[in-house]
Amino acid sequence: TTALEAERNEATAQAARAQEVQRFLVDLFASADPYAPADPARGRGITVVEALDVGTARIASALADRPDVRAAILSSISQVYQNLGVHDRARPLREEALALQITLQGPASRDVRDSLGSLALIRGEQGDADAAGELH
Repeated sequence: TTALEAERNEATAQAARAQEVQRFLVDLFASADPYAPADPARGRGITVVEALDVGTARIASALADRPDVRAAILSSISQVYQNLGVHDRARPLREEALALQITLQGPASRDVRDSLGSLALIRGEQGDADAAGELH
């Protein structure tokens, strides 16, 4: 294959991965829809953090055959937890995403750098300045 074909194939794969991530997250936050809530027991009363918890549980039982999609979703959910200040839930998800990203893309990829930066911020917020410094 030529370099152009390889680039096209990578762009197609990235687009498909982005669509899968988007579908997963849209389904997760469909909790505002009383006919198809993310967690039927909670219905429309589910909070964002509870919806993220549901999503985290779903990831644990799904996507074993799609580690690239799994890493992207873990990163996305971790980022939302982080933005909400729920660092104890953000950290393990980001660490799992990082391990997958290193395996799939190598240690010098942009996703790995992004995850290391997020982990540094999380560790800093958790009061571990030494770990944050090492991650930076």
